[in-house]
Amino acid sequence: MNKLHISCGTGLVLLPLAAPAAGVLLSGVADSDGPPVAVIEHNTLQSGLSKDIGQALAQAVGRRAVFAIISRKRVEWALENGSVDIVCNANPAWYDDAGQLGWTHEIFPLVERVAVPANKPPVRSIDDLVGKRISVIRGYSYPSLDPLWATGKSFRDTEDRLALLIRAITTQVADAAIVTEWEYVAWAKVHPDQARQVRLSNYQFASTPTMCAVSPKARVSVDELNRAIDRLRQQGKFKAILRDYQWQAE
Repeated sequence: MNKLHISCGTGLVLLPLAAPAAGVLLSGVADSDGPPVAVIEHNTLQSGLSKDIGQALAQAVGRRAVFAIISRKRVEWALENGSVDIVCNANPAWYDDAGQLGWTHEIFPLVERVAVPANKPPVRSIDDLVGKRISVIRGYSYPSLDPLWATGKSFRDTEDRLALLIRAITTQVADAAIVTEWEYVAWAKVHPDQARQVRLSNYQFASTPTMCAVSPKARVSVDELNRAIDRLRQQGKFKAILRDYQWQAE
């Protein structure tokens, strides 16, 4: 899955943003990020992976973590003008002007898997999707599936969110769905009865590295952040943070 490119559109920043104050690390979080990446209530980041990572990084560079919720269309704009220091859960391929920003080392991979009805065989390779109706998120691109759709070897069902992807396969509107591992885990914890109707593949449909995009006006350098990231990884801090968000294969 590739996110739509983020451009300097006319979307509104959801919180008033000023230049980051000294002594803080101001992380921008897109309003389109949902659980478990971000749990947002009343335009405030309450919890989630973005908060855990932002707090760990801030502590590692000796700063206080502060978060700002930003319209998805204004993320790149907020970075370029220095309204926020960093935006994590990012990848250069998702940004129109990635070359204008700094990029840290990878923090974690964004893993996608294939969900099917529990009474159906698991998907073990992309070849198993031939002839299937595949449910995917509207607005995202799936390059490895494009040839199947273009030649009519598979069919596309488009939904707006994960819950609708799951409903599509459990009601036989679709045969399979492409889901983000973390988002599926968060959903399954809240909906255990529905989750028992779903089989998640061991097969990784895609794995995309994510990192932090760094503003050219950030109060902390890319090198300083990279040293912090490397140190946190060596200490096992990222592994501990990610443990609660990952799917465990049976």
